[in-house]
Amino acid sequence: MTIHRNGRQLTGPSPGAVLDRPVRGLLELVSAEVAAVLADQAPEPAVLADPDARFYDDLGFDSVMLMQLKYRIENRLPELGELSLSEMVGSLVSVTTLVEYLTDLTDLADLPDPHGFADLAGEGRP
Repeated sequence: MTIHRNGRQLTGPSPGAVLDRPVRGLLELVSAEVAAVLADQAPEPAVLADPDARFYDDLGFDSVMLMQLKYRIENRLPELGELSLSEMVGSLVSVTTLVEYLTDLTDLADLPDPHGFADLAGEGRP
Protein backbone atom coordinates (compact mmCIF):
# COMPACT_ATOMS: atom_id res chain seq x y z
CA MET A 1 0.00 0.00 0.00
CA THR A 2 1.16 3.52 -0.76
CA ILE A 3 0.15 7.02 0.11
CA HIS A 4 1.27 9.99 -1.91
CA ARG A 5 1.16 13.37 -0.21
CA ASN A 6 3.21 16.44 -1.04
CA GLY A 7 5.59 14.37 -3.09
CA ARG A 8 6.21 11.90 -0.26
CA GLN A 9 5.50 8.23 -0.54
CA LEU A 10 4.70 6.10 2.49
CA THR A 11 4.19 2.37 2.35
CA GLY A 12 2.71 -0.12 4.73
CA PRO A 13 1.14 -3.54 4.96
CA SER A 14 -2.18 -4.28 3.39
CA PRO A 15 -4.86 -3.37 5.95
CA GLY A 16 -6.61 -6.70 5.36
CA ALA A 17 -3.58 -8.80 6.17
CA VAL A 18 -4.56 -9.80 9.71
CA LEU A 19 -7.92 -8.12 10.32
CA ASP A 20 -11.29 -9.82 10.24
CA ARG A 21 -13.73 -8.92 7.47
CA PRO A 22 -15.86 -6.23 9.21
CA VAL A 23 -12.80 -4.40 10.55
CA ARG A 24 -11.12 -4.59 7.14
CA GLY A 25 -14.22 -3.07 5.60
CA LEU A 26 -14.28 -0.27 8.17
CA LEU A 27 -10.56 0.33 7.63
CA GLU A 28 -11.11 0.60 3.88
CA LEU A 29 -14.06 2.95 4.38
CA VAL A 30 -12.14 5.25 6.74
CA SER A 31 -9.09 5.14 4.44
CA ALA A 32 -11.26 6.21 1.50
CA GLU A 33 -12.66 9.12 3.51
CA VAL A 34 -9.16 10.21 4.57
CA ALA A 35 -8.07 10.14 0.92
CA ALA A 36 -11.16 12.19 -0.03
CA VAL A 37 -10.32 14.86 2.57
CA LEU A 38 -6.73 14.96 1.30
CA ALA A 39 -7.95 15.26 -2.29
CA ASP A 40 -10.08 18.27 -1.32
CA GLN A 41 -6.97 20.05 -0.02
CA ALA A 42 -4.41 19.28 -2.72
CA PRO A 43 -4.35 19.47 -6.50
CA GLU A 44 -2.56 16.13 -6.78
CA PRO A 45 -4.58 12.98 -6.18
CA ALA A 46 -4.27 11.51 -2.73
CA VAL A 47 -4.23 7.75 -2.37
CA LEU A 48 -4.28 6.45 1.17
CA ALA A 49 -2.89 3.02 1.65
CA ASP A 50 -0.85 3.07 4.84
CA PRO A 51 -3.21 2.68 7.79
CA ASP A 52 -0.42 3.67 10.17
CA ALA A 53 0.25 7.02 8.49
CA ARG A 54 -0.09 9.72 11.15
CA PHE A 55 -2.73 12.35 10.49
CA TYR A 56 -0.61 15.38 11.42
CA ASP A 57 2.98 14.34 10.73
CA ASP A 58 2.62 12.13 7.65
CA LEU A 59 -0.59 13.32 6.01
CA GLY A 60 -0.50 17.02 6.84
CA PHE A 61 -3.93 17.09 8.46
CA ASP A 62 -5.03 20.16 10.38
CA SER A 63 -8.04 20.74 12.61
CA VAL A 64 -10.30 21.72 9.70
CA MET A 65 -9.41 18.53 7.83
CA LEU A 66 -10.13 16.47 10.95
CA MET A 67 -13.58 18.07 11.19
CA GLN A 68 -14.20 17.26 7.53
CA LEU A 69 -13.17 13.66 8.17
CA LYS A 70 -15.49 13.46 11.19
CA TYR A 71 -18.44 14.71 9.10
CA ARG A 72 -17.64 12.32 6.25
CA ILE A 73 -17.53 9.34 8.62
CA GLU A 74 -20.81 10.41 10.24
CA ASN A 75 -22.42 10.59 6.78
CA ARG A 76 -21.08 7.20 5.70
CA LEU A 77 -21.86 5.51 9.03
CA PRO A 78 -25.01 7.14 10.42
CA GLU A 79 -25.41 4.09 12.68
CA LEU A 80 -22.65 5.54 14.84
CA GLY A 81 -24.57 8.75 15.48
CA GLU A 82 -22.83 12.08 16.01
CA LEU A 83 -19.18 11.61 16.87
CA SER A 84 -17.64 13.73 19.62
CA LEU A 85 -14.40 15.29 18.45
CA SER A 86 -13.28 15.82 22.06
CA GLU A 87 -13.74 12.08 22.71
CA MET A 88 -12.02 11.20 19.42
CA VAL A 89 -8.90 13.30 20.02
CA GLY A 90 -6.90 10.45 21.51
CA SER A 91 -7.73 8.20 18.57
CA LEU A 92 -6.76 10.73 15.93
CA VAL A 93 -3.20 9.53 15.61
CA SER A 94 -3.56 7.35 12.50
CA VAL A 95 -6.22 5.62 10.45
CA THR A 96 -5.60 2.46 12.47
CA THR A 97 -6.20 4.16 15.82
CA LEU A 98 -9.31 5.88 14.46
CA VAL A 99 -10.69 2.54 13.24
CA GLU A 100 -9.99 1.01 16.66
CA TYR A 101 -11.95 3.86 18.27
CA LEU A 102 -14.88 3.44 15.87
CA THR A 103 -14.84 -0.33 16.39
CA ASP A 104 -15.12 0.20 20.14
CA LEU A 105 -18.20 2.39 19.63
CA THR A 106 -20.31 -0.36 18.12
CA ASP A 107 -20.54 -4.02 17.32
CA LEU A 108 -19.60 -4.13 13.65
CA ALA A 109 -21.66 -7.27 13.18
CA ASP A 110 -24.76 -5.20 13.99
CA LEU A 111 -24.07 -2.62 11.30
CA PRO A 112 -26.10 -3.10 8.14
CA ASP A 113 -24.07 -3.62 4.97
CA PRO A 114 -25.30 -0.86 2.66
CA HIS A 115 -21.77 0.51 2.84
CA GLY A 116 -20.43 -2.58 1.10
CA PHE A 117 -18.22 -3.88 3.89
CA ALA A 118 -18.22 -7.30 2.22
CA ASP A 119 -17.18 -5.78 -1.10
CA LEU A 120 -14.59 -3.53 0.54
CA ALA A 121 -13.10 -6.56 2.25
CA GLY A 122 -12.74 -8.37 -1.04
CA GLU A 123 -15.85 -10.54 -0.90
CA GLY A 124 -17.73 -11.12 -4.10
CA ARG A 125 -14.79 -10.25 -6.32
CA PRO A 126 -13.57 -12.74 -8.91
